[in-house]
Amino acid sequence: MNAVLPNRPFGRAVDPNERPIVIDRRGFPVDVSGDRWELNEPTSKIVLDWSVLALRNVEIENAFKRYFGWLITTQSPVSVRNAFHFLPCFTRTAAFRAAEDASIAIPYLAFSEASAALKKADRWKLHYARQLYRWCEAQGYPHFDFEVSCQLDDLVIGGNTKGQAVRSKNPKKGPLDAQEVASLTNALRAARLTNAIPLAEQALVWLALSTGSNAIQYACLREEDLRAEKLGDEVVAYILQMPRHKKGHVHHRAEFKERRLTRFVGELLADLIAQNRANYPDMESNPAARPILRSSSPCYGHNQLLAEWAWHLKAADVNNMLQRAVKKLGVLSRTGEPLHVTTRRFRYTLATRAVDSGASAYEVADALDHSDLQNVGVYFDVHSNIVEHLDQTMAVALAPRAQAFAKLVENEASAIRGDVSGSRVYHGDRERDLTEPVGTCGNHSFCNVSAAPLACYTCPMFQPWMDGPHDLVLESLLRRREKSVEQGLNQKVIAMNDHVIIEVAGVIQRIADKRAEQHG
Repeated sequence: MNAVLPNRPFGRAVDPNERPIVIDRRGFPVDVSGDRWELNEPTSKIVLDWSVLALRNVEIENAFKRYFGWLITTQSPVSVRNAFHFLPCFTRTAAFRAAEDASIAIPYLAFSEASAALKKADRWKLHYARQLYRWCEAQGYPHFDFEVSCQLDDLVIGGNTKGQAVRSKNPKKGPLDAQEVASLTNALRAARLTNAIPLAEQALVWLALSTGSNAIQYACLREEDLRAEKLGDEVVAYILQMPRHKKGHVHHRAEFKERRLTRFVGELLADLIAQNRANYPDMESNPAARPILRSSSPCYGHNQLLAEWAWHLKAADVNNMLQRAVKKLGVLSRTGEPLHVTTRRFRYTLATRAVDSGASAYEVADALDHSDLQNVGVYFDVHSNIVEHLDQTMAVALAPRAQAFAKLVENEASAIRGDVSGSRVYHGDRERDLTEPVGTCGNHSFCNVSAAPLACYTCPMFQPWMDGPHDLVLESLLRRREKSVEQGLNQKVIAMNDHVIIEVAGVIQRIADKRAEQHG
């Protein structure tokens, strides 16, 4: 640790021109003078604010600062932050404060009091305080007792509880269910047509659904990470080089995992990159890299060591963007409330959907980019082949969860393109030898008409007529679903059109509400 003298408080210079520093594990200097230490972390702003601890004993404060100075040289900034954030739970105990005031050794009682103050699920964090205490005692600093250190060797703290949100199928923290995923993807496809949300927000939600990566990984993505594979002049596939996370690398972009994207998502990212280049034509001399998810203004202007990350979003910004996008899309959760999302929820969702599709433990681990299988078992624990019942009564009850993509019109005459030949959308029921028009397509470009009318109910260009026979569409869908159940088909096949059933029920409910309003 440069410019740190052993017989004076850590971080206080004798020479006023001397600024004490430590060198982090990336080889970058960290200024440890004063009470605010800013770490060199490109994906988040990390500051260790010693004033928060309000330590009253200079010798204890000096020992703590020396420990964190050492920690900075050996661990990632995020790990250092996590250790620091736990300290108040330890330093605010009555036993710790009493030891400070009496200038005696910090007793084992301080750990007992901290443990009692923590929720059961958080008690594993006590290992941060134990590691600090044992290090300070081993260095011979005053106020750290050998006998207490020995007691801490025998203290059973336990590990971090994993998979609770998945096992409990928590509706706010666990994986999204099939209906929530379908509602979200339909809303995203509609947004692509209408530009309801910015391109960057669309791209991020699609990436979260497609790759289940962490916020830090999305924050680290750069334009060069997207590659188009061509056959002649035609693009046949898109490959995304996703920066790997939690692999012990010093640099965030030291290693990558290839992720194959659907053509739809790949083209969306390619369009976003083109938009970024048009909006931000950086000069050749600019040292900053070009991220895919770009900040509206540069940061790190004060820290030239991180100049290449100037236009990158931070991990917290990524999660905020994700939540903002889903809120704008208006997707409802299974509870009927606005859908709450995080990158972690999408990660859980990717894994559970992979298991439901028959993926092996190795395939799930690969999808999550895990180095082993120890954390994937939870997804198999919650897997179930039980088919949920869905009839007309339940469809009507679920109607409020419909996304209301389609725009109601009174009749064909009042629809956009209502006078255009071929714009009608028909419902056909082979069992009843029935074909009836249900609405008008307002799309002026090619559409996959083979998916009509089912896909139409999830399209913002569809205009269902208020006098159309939508009840027949609902009845047909429910009858088809019931037959699939009787045939013992796969759960995924049975539930394939559940999101359409809810959208049709939603149209019927909206028509009823509007009629009631007209006659009210």
